[in-house]
Amino acid sequence: MREFEQRLLLAVQAVSEAAYHNNQYEPAVRDWGAQQFVRRWYAQNRQGKFASELTAAFALLPSAAANRMAARLIGHEFVGGAQAEDLAGAFLHLDDLARLVSLIAEHLDWPALQSLWGGRVALLSASNYRACQLIDAGRTRAQVGAQLHLKPSTVNEHLLAATIFGWQPPVERLYSPALRQAFTQVDPHELDYQKLLAAIPAAEFFSCAPVSNLESARKVAAWLT
Repeated sequence: MREFEQRLLLAVQAVSEAAYHNNQYEPAVRDWGAQQFVRRWYAQNRQGKFASELTAAFALLPSAAANRMAARLIGHEFVGGAQAEDLAGAFLHLDDLARLVSLIAEHLDWPALQSLWGGRVALLSASNYRACQLIDAGRTRAQVGAQLHLKPSTVNEHLLAATIFGWQPPVERLYSPALRQAFTQVDPHELDYQKLLAAIPAAEFFSCAPVSNLESARKVAAWLT
């Protein structure tokens, strides 16, 4: 999302300055990768309908979100009045960006914005997605490992990563009734996965895929509670 935002800021600035035949200006974004991306994008004539597409996209955004986004833009003799944001403001800004990207994803008739965005990026590997598909189809973890030629620990890591990103595992099939019952006996607010493992030694699944932060640990604990 942040990479797209940098490309957007640079693209707006480049198209705006070009409209006034000005090629001497300080880039709005210092990131070299973003600059090179926008330079290629511009050279491929991707900017032709950019202004009209962006106008259409902003018109579809909630007015408050559109105003917040516009306040961050920089163009010819124009600098938006965006203010420094707190944590709540940062999350709100990410939400605004997500709204814009969702609109772009839906509109294949916006080629300039489509190419500037770059398309969807897979959060997980192909084998990760395939492992989840097989589990959903009724395979056991051992069968998934054999079919995909993966170690048991890798299968566990795949399923854990997918769950953290929103996959809903079939808990009733993955875990025995006894193990599910055991998890109901531990503190539901416990966030330390090591303490969960110590309390429930039979929960071997997690021993192969340790969790390194509290939020992930909370989600892991939620699998069986």
